[in-house]
Amino acid sequence: MSVYFNMNVVKCVYKLSCLDSNITEFYIGSTVDYHSRMNDHSSSSTNLNDRHYCLPLYMFINVNGGISRWKATLLEKCATNITLRELRLKEQKWKDELKPTLNSYNAVGIDEEKLIATKLKHNKTIAECDLCHRTLLKNNLGRHIRNCHGSHKIIKELPKMIYKKNVVVF
Repeated sequence: MSVYFNMNVVKCVYKLSCLDSNITEFYIGSTVDYHSRMNDHSSSSTNLNDRHYCLPLYMFINVNGGISRWKATLLEKCATNITLRELRLKEQKWKDELKPTLNSYNAVGIDEEKLIATKLKHNKTIAECDLCHRTLLKNNLGRHIRNCHGSHKIIKELPKMIYKKNVVVF
């Protein structure tokens, strides 16, 4: 993987794109440890035993020359005291502006319009993870905490919502 900025950059938002100018698809990510994250991308795209190897991003990278034919470009260097939430918000700002085609998820959780539509359709409530402040459906919160944080923590519900015939009442 080609790297076009200082390896000492720790917290940043970056773009992965192919060196082949005919490949216009790209990925935007953020990290608190740039060097480690680039190693993760490299491992995930080359190691068959990596749990992320079959993700669409890495499958696309492998079909289009492998990780050695891709470059990482700094979009924004962030202050060392920036919170994870602020970093994710910066990443989402870049995603909204550049419209990457290889990203699978929003950086800061579910799109609010989609969330409201989903809640009304499935009669669900939402909750916020106290650890990363990600907003998600309440029934997904336990799995999120186990998978992303490794333990159960007490959660706080967003303002309680009562549903009556697909109408949200606060």
